[in-house]
Amino acid sequence: MSQTLRYNSGPQSSPTEWRRVSRGTRVSLLTPVQLTQDQIGISATSLPQIRYSNVRSKLEENDVKKLKGGCRCAQVRYEVEADKLPKTYACHCLDCQTWSGSAFSQNALVETNAFAAIGETARFELAGGSGFVSYQSACPKCFTRVFNTNSARPGLVGIRAGTFDESNKLELVAHIWTNRSQRGLRLDPETPYWQEGAPTEMLFSLLDLPMPS
Repeated sequence: MSQTLRYNSGPQSSPTEWRRVSRGTRVSLLTPVQLTQDQIGISATSLPQIRYSNVRSKLEENDVKKLKGGCRCAQVRYEVEADKLPKTYACHCLDCQTWSGSAFSQNALVETNAFAAIGETARFELAGGSGFVSYQSACPKCFTRVFNTNSARPGLVGIRAGTFDESNKLELVAHIWTNRSQRGLRLDPETPYWQEGAPTEMLFSLLDLPMPS
């Protein structure tokens, strides 16, 4: 039996609400959505969910360091609860070159329960050949792609490294899909790399992340 999952954004949505990404039902933050589990082919429990909490109470939590970032026009802003900047990896596959409009995409992975975003986002969904679905969130005003979730890695949010306020301080610890690297690009020989995808346990170890359950 298919289950319809719906979310409507509009004037009733308060601009002073934080959206927290976690596993749960799928939503769109820009336009009404009506999709069924049959259409997407995966369980609703594996889909990302946006939770709401008050901005002021969120900002008043001073016991944990907040890493901040956002889009080019600052309409979308986010915070990550962490003691230090996350480690990042670069993907050189042709899809990521298209996504980024550059030679590669640089990404950080953080736990969903440590991530919160504010501001209207447009979302694009892409189903991969493996059956997993990627949910890309971008600013509808300046078109910066800010973060994404993927049903293949529940509990994690991928953040575009360049959107961190302190992106110049990020550490790059791995390169993947280097067999698609653009000609003339020289990689640091001290940084681990894989010509295709890296084994999950090795990549997560380099990123100081626990293995997904």
